Amino acid sequence: MKIKFLLLSLGLTLGVSTSNAQDLIRKVPANAKFVVTFNNKAFLTHLNANELNSTLSKIGFFDKILDNNSDHSIDDLGIDLNNKAYVYGNGTDSIQYVGGLFPMANRKQFEAIVTKDSKIEIVDNLPTIYSEDRTLRMSWDDNTIYFLTGLSMGSYFDKEEVKERYGLLSNYDYSDWAEAEADTVSVEFDEWGEFVVDSTSVADISEVVISEDELNEVEMADEIDQDEYDIVDSVLAQDEYADDYYLQYDSINRHNDSLKNVIIGGWLNTEFSHLISGNLGSYSTKKIKPISSNTLINLHIDSLGVLFGALYTDNPIWGNLGYYQSMMGDVNQEYTNAPYYGMESLDAQIDVIGNSMKLSSTLGFDKKLVKQYKEIYRKGVNPKFYNFLDKDVVAFFSVNANTEAYLKALPSMISRNYSTIFPYYNDFVDLGASIFEVLLDEKAIGKVYKGDNLLVLNGLTKSEVEYTDYEYDEDYNYTEVVKTKMETIPQFMWMFSSDDTRIFDRMIQVGLNREYLEEVYSGLYRVVEVNSSGIQIYLQIKDGIVFVSDDLMKMQDIASNKVNTKGVPKYVALAKNNVAALVVNTKRIPVLLKELDIPLSDSLKGFVGELNQYGDFSIISPGIVGNAFKSEAKIDFPKSKANALQYLFDVISRKQNIAD
Repeated sequence: MKIKFLLLSLGLTLGVSTSNAQDLIRKVPANAKFVVTFNNKAFLTHLNANELNSTLSKIGFFDKILDNNSDHSIDDLGIDLNNKAYVYGNGTDSIQYVGGLFPMANRKQFEAIVTKDSKIEIVDNLPTIYSEDRTLRMSWDDNTIYFLTGLSMGSYFDKEEVKERYGLLSNYDYSDWAEAEADTVSVEFDEWGEFVVDSTSVADISEVVISEDELNEVEMADEIDQDEYDIVDSVLAQDEYADDYYLQYDSINRHNDSLKNVIIGGWLNTEFSHLISGNLGSYSTKKIKPISSNTLINLHIDSLGVLFGALYTDNPIWGNLGYYQSMMGDVNQEYTNAPYYGMESLDAQIDVIGNSMKLSSTLGFDKKLVKQYKEIYRKGVNPKFYNFLDKDVVAFFSVNANTEAYLKALPSMISRNYSTIFPYYNDFVDLGASIFEVLLDEKAIGKVYKGDNLLVLNGLTKSEVEYTDYEYDEDYNYTEVVKTKMETIPQFMWMFSSDDTRIFDRMIQVGLNREYLEEVYSGLYRVVEVNSSGIQIYLQIKDGIVFVSDDLMKMQDIASNKVNTKGVPKYVALAKNNVAALVVNTKRIPVLLKELDIPLSDSLKGFVGELNQYGDFSIISPGIVGNAFKSEAKIDFPKSKANALQYLFDVISRKQNIAD
């Protein structure tokens, strides 16, 4: 049932546009922590309706939703194509809700879809369908289709008073089980892989270690003694113990899950009633910035602190953080003290601009951090780097930060952020930050490492490397054998500026003295290889720049002033006008793979073959603009279609044809 709901939701999100947009946004609860806007008019403006319907038909979308093989279109879903749709999230420390609001155009068409194999209930005077566990609800009226689901917060239901209130059981305590079964023999393996038996039921045996030779002797039936029977019995007892333990554990979990579903279902209905009656208030339309006709999807988070606070004790990465919370203090009080590192709001959107698709984001900071970040992040790296951004680069990454400004700001950042996370230890955090501030000489360190960096990937090459293998004789005795294999190795160059290279000069001298380095050319040094990775590292200091690379020829050209390349203007502009830029020259990838004769699967051959028609893929950030940190990811698709969205749907359609 949930799968069908999700498929239907996809169809709903494909049916939304820009007129009367405020009708549904006003139904979004006022306290929503995030709001996602689907601008379907932009979808239908950039995507031919026939192509959309054809692609959806090929992937079986209509068959799954409409349950027949007739020709269908997105219009048959009964969705109003002249309004935007919204997905939002809100909740409490016990439950997090995710809701959806979709505009209705033709109620009869819509009901013809959802009523075929679904049980319809009338709840809050609305036709309603529930998922099997009743934690997902869909209701509708003449104008709106409502979706709402609830996610229980484990940290809340783990509280003893909550368990007692709702009749939830604690997970079975292993130690209690072990105490009750004190006469059970436990069998473990020691670090050598031998049996170690520890038993309280066998009077004269506290620990028995059976060697490999003794195990071989067990095969002779007439040599089996009582101790060895006890060992076999102990293994069986251990298996029975484990089976009983996991059955008990599974039974408790199923009991708790059933109760939680009932609880969540009840809360869900209450929330739903408040939603349709307007008791949850109305989300402010001023919070969401105007959406252009090129914007497909927009995300707005009004307060990252509130959102992180809501998810702090339960999240998909860290799980239940109750243990850490007990150490750090109650950082979740009304979601106001949650760690957010000065971040405020977040806006992100996906736009189609001709044959380019762009994901842009704006991350708001408080005034103090804005001032610090403006001092730390500076546009443009050392202009001497630009010559290395030639047309043959595969990719490059540039970033420019003021090391001196960063070190000056670091103590206050540590004090502010980590005092919030560890309120029980904020005095120690402040003390550590003060010591850090006293010990650092920011100006001196800033001269040694200024903070501008450029990492360039010039290509890939194959190198023969040695490795150790083992050969075995009939008696399984092994001998070490040195073999060779071909490894694909990146050709890279990393450079950064330094106004005071004395410490690097000293490091090189120590390396030479200790034979960690050897000079291969005047001022050019090779790191003595300590493994068989096949990557050989060279370094040198030239004109106030420290170079590190595995490309000997380029390093020799630098050492002898023979660098004649010129930077590509578009690459130079990206490195110059942004505090950070990551660019991939996709056209170079097919050439490299062909030169290296790297085998590709059939599914990849077609994709790689088209990469030479793509433009660059880039992720850039101009840094702080106003009071927000801006960033943008963009890819230029081939011009074989009218725009990027049409090209993407064409790729999906072609892949489906291949699959069929």
